[in-house]
Amino acid sequence: MAVVQSIAHQTLDQAKTIADFENRFDKRLQALSRVQSLLSRAEPITLGAVVGMELEAIGDGTFQDRIAIAGPEVVLRKSAVEMLALAIHELLTNAIKYGAFASETGRLSVSLRIEGMPPDQQLVLEWIERGITSPAPPPDPKRSGYGRTLIEEALPYSLSAETIFDLGPEGLYCRIRLPLARGDAREE
Repeated sequence: MAVVQSIAHQTLDQAKTIADFENRFDKRLQALSRVQSLLSRAEPITLGAVVGMELEAIGDGTFQDRIAIAGPEVVLRKSAVEMLALAIHELLTNAIKYGAFASETGRLSVSLRIEGMPPDQQLVLEWIERGITSPAPPPDPKRSGYGRTLIEEALPYSLSAETIFDLGPEGLYCRIRLPLARGDAREE
């Protein structure tokens, strides 16, 4: 419930109208519902499954020829699934509105790798959008969008992640680095 409340408050802060709030909030709740469906299964959840689930939800193959995904299939700890799924949902939403998928020439590259040795292994996700031709809305120095706040503040707080979010004229570079293990054997 705390996640839903946070989503509601952040969405309300960013919405321009009630209809805008309703649309954004509904899409974020749908993303949360999808991830809860994954979590209810007894099988391990991989990052590839989370990315695939969100890609299917936004376009059912519409952008498949413009996306490159590389790296090993990584099983996530259950406590990381919800926050990572919301972050990926926000990245994809922004890619459609302002980023790689807002133009015909845009491309998305998602790479995964594991660094370090057990028990200190880390998952590194790199999200790179190129060919962004439509400018993003001008930034308000007093506010940050929900997705960026989620990536830069919530992921480090809740998952001990290290993040970089760099939006430049050439594209977007986002890196999320998080521990694969939390030291809780029940979750492995």
